[in-house]
Amino acid sequence: MNLQYERIEKFCQQLKLDRLSTEWPAVAQGTVDKNGTHADFLESVLYTEVVYLILTGIGGIWRELMGFLEVRGDFGI
Repeated sequence: MNLQYERIEKFCQQLKLDRLSTEWPAVAQGTVDKNGTHADFLESVLYTEVVYLILTGIGGIWRELMGFLEVRGDFGI
């Protein structure tokens, strides 16, 4: 890993962009392969992070729901 990759990873961690810190190289390569613009790259990395946040949020909501259903069952509701 070169110094630029390390700096980008640190910035992502500081900004709490968890998924982006690992996914941006693949997104960058995909943008290059499609002759995309800087805006295309930025849109793609932001989309990747938003999808990750939604999915992890849904996972959290799902766990909460399952916990609620277990408690509900314990009380015979």
